[in-house]
Amino acid sequence: LASSLNDFWRRWHISLSSWFRDYVYIPLGGSRCKKIINIRNILIVWLLTGIWHGASWNFIIWGLYFGLILIVEKYMLKKQLEKLPLFFKHLYSILLIIIGWLIFAFEDMSLFTNYFKSLIGINNKFIDNNFMFYLTNYGFVIIIGIVFSTPIYKEIKEKINKNNWLKIILYLIYLLLFIITISFIVSDTYNPFLYFRLFALIISGIILFLSVFFFINEKKVFSENENRYLAKTPKYNFEALKSGRYMTQIENYLIDHFPLRDYMVSLKTNTYKIVGIREVNNIYLGSDGYLLEEFKELTNIDKIVSTINKLQEKLDFKLDVMLVPTSTDINSDKLPKYAINKSEKEEINKFYNLLNTNKINVYDSLYNNKDKYQLYYKLDHHWTSFGAY
Repeated sequence: LASSLNDFWRRWHISLSSWFRDYVYIPLGGSRCKKIINIRNILIVWLLTGIWHGASWNFIIWGLYFGLILIVEKYMLKKQLEKLPLFFKHLYSILLIIIGWLIFAFEDMSLFTNYFKSLIGINNKFIDNNFMFYLTNYGFVIIIGIVFSTPIYKEIKEKINKNNWLKIILYLIYLLLFIITISFIVSDTYNPFLYFRLFALIISGIILFLSVFFFINEKKVFSENENRYLAKTPKYNFEALKSGRYMTQIENYLIDHFPLRDYMVSLKTNTYKIVGIREVNNIYLGSDGYLLEEFKELTNIDKIVSTINKLQEKLDFKLDVMLVPTSTDINSDKLPKYAINKSEKEEINKFYNLLNTNKINVYDSLYNNKDKYQLYYKLDHHWTSFGAY
């Protein structure tokens, strides 16, 4: 574990750090020069490191942030840090590193400020529904991450290697993790699996088997589980190849028709549930098999209302306008505990209050009958034929 920022950057992104050291820092004079020159060299290197990551002010600030901290550590805090217990060295390092990555993540510095305030509990309560949801959602993953970022894993592995039965169990766990990893890749839109170089014979055998199975397996047109049409065989033309569209279509086709894909998707979902994750890409894994999309708020309300009202002024009859609530709000009792979801009813009423048309409000009717009938599909936000009826 890194005990200082200097220690951290000796370990992180070694190839980039080595390049800047060999081709920028040392030619400028390195550390074998006057103090002021060395400070200049460090700042130049980190300014260039920031620019290397992108042409945005946040990357420049990020580079200078770490450059200044490294200077302070080297010339002001070195002796004090050496006297600190190891735990406090780690704590000091991780806090400064987290702030650094926040700067890196936000191009808009006002967003960074708001995020940082929320992080330390200034904008709202430190422990609120958001905190509890993410804690319960990712608590297991956080614990695993903490354990495997310490030397504990290395010690455990050394003990396992001394016992043959434990080694067999460990290899079975590795195999299970490999299968789970495949399921995650197969069910994602982007498929880096296609670009991996797999040298091991056993993995090559798996690839060969899946390839043969792919070509002999009957291709489905529609996925009942996902309630959507699957990708069709791409049609080749030079323009599609030149633009990169053809390769994207090939990738989507391979993903959609990957052997045992439905089982892989189910395995991925069940893995999330086992480790306690209940939200993936703004989709909640609800009870009774429901997938519920997080609702935030209606956008462009003023523009939409203005357009509808202008149309109403030109007509000699009243328009009927209906906003249909999604499954998430109607089936809110199926959301995970502490789930973050803005009230759709409030947003719909706000929208209706601005209209000069007739309003058809179906919210109460749907909500009052949600326990009697299945009004929405479980795997997407659309209502069923009965719900529409």
